[in-house]
Amino acid sequence: MMCPEPASFSAFVSGSLSVAAREALEVHVDDCESCRITLSELGRNVAASRADRTKLPAIGEPVGRYEIVGELGAGAMGVVFRARDPELDREVAIKLVQPQSGIPEDELVHQRMLREGRALARIDHPNVVRVFDVGRWQGALFVAMEHAPGVTLRVWLAAQPRSTRAIVDVFVQCANGLAAGHAAGVIHRDFKPDNVIVDDSGRARVMDLGLAQTGVAPADEVETQPGRAVAVAVVSDPDELRLTRTRGVVGTPAYMAPEQHRGQPIDARADQFAWCVALAEALGGQRPYVGTTYDELVAAMAAGRP
Repeated sequence: MMCPEPASFSAFVSGSLSVAAREALEVHVDDCESCRITLSELGRNVAASRADRTKLPAIGEPVGRYEIVGELGAGAMGVVFRARDPELDREVAIKLVQPQSGIPEDELVHQRMLREGRALARIDHPNVVRVFDVGRWQGALFVAMEHAPGVTLRVWLAAQPRSTRAIVDVFVQCANGLAAGHAAGVIHRDFKPDNVIVDDSGRARVMDLGLAQTGVAPADEVETQPGRAVAVAVVSDPDELRLTRTRGVVGTPAYMAPEQHRGQPIDARADQFAWCVALAEALGGQRPYVGTTYDELVAAMAAGRP
């Protein structure tokens, strides 16, 4: 598939693209870095225009118990801030999620996030980006997370040739992080190289563990300097690049387990499937199942055909 016309990206973000065209674009974007960047930038521009219409905290203003230090960037549904936790004297990332007026489901999403946030806050593992707190600020929801600088696993893999040992070591760390979530009853639902951050020491941390199932999408990469990123949470949106909603199913098609594609209940095995797909891609240079459209991808997977 050739790269879509600019009008297709605009229609994707506005929600006016047909179901078939949307699915084809989602599959294409999974494999095309240039289009991922284009769609990400468009989403951030939309987010910035939304942010202009909403009240945001000023530098030094408290959000919950956290003091805002500066802005890190904008996601599709809110703005990410660098903040300080004065009680524990540590730096955190705060994602402020503005409510969408007139959407009754928005409050349900907030309630689910508050419940799930309490469970996630109990997960303390070296291979998981921690969620510290979830709360409300002037009608908006905020998520306080570990401020974890580094690059995504996808960027880490592409930066230079990596030995099989180094790749396997990073993926074992990812597996340990996922297992910690599973032990706490939390399923990721959208594991992929974009949702892992690797720091300069080679430590890997899984981002957004459990958040995909409660309305929070995979992390934005907020650029702090060339090639660097900070792990932060963003709330899901039908137009969010890094969390696709295909026929009502939440996840990234290329990494989703067959039962996830079918919209069936999933458990830890769905994360294991995604982990295996990502590992095969990292070691062999391509994913085990491919297709130029969503239907072709699902058919190849169902037939067990690479």
